[in-house]
Amino acid sequence: MAPVPALSLVALPARLRRLPWPAALTIALILAVVGVGWLVIETTSPGRSLRALPAAERREVYERTMDDLRTLCGPGRSAAMRDHCRTLAELVAPLEECGPACEVLIRPILTLVPTR
Repeated sequence: MAPVPALSLVALPARLRRLPWPAALTIALILAVVGVGWLVIETTSPGRSLRALPAAERREVYERTMDDLRTLCGPGRSAAMRDHCRTLAELVAPLEECGPACEVLIRPILTLVPTR
């Protein structure tokens, strides 16, 4: 039985074996930054942490937020409440409990309105 050849740089094309170290370092840094960015986004996403809640607690958060949206953020809401209403709508949007009625309520809040 013949021995299995070890993986070595010889198997790589010549242009990859001679990759200058600044280019390799740049590629490694870019990959590290992208990886850390993805990790931060995934672990700090409010929708992700809400989806991780037990169903009963998630339902309670959903119902409370929907009540706030109906009372504070309906038609004729004050301009002062715009940012708060948008935050509430962004909180409830990724939840699986947000069905058609929820979407109808939050769509106008999440739709950007031109200022001019």
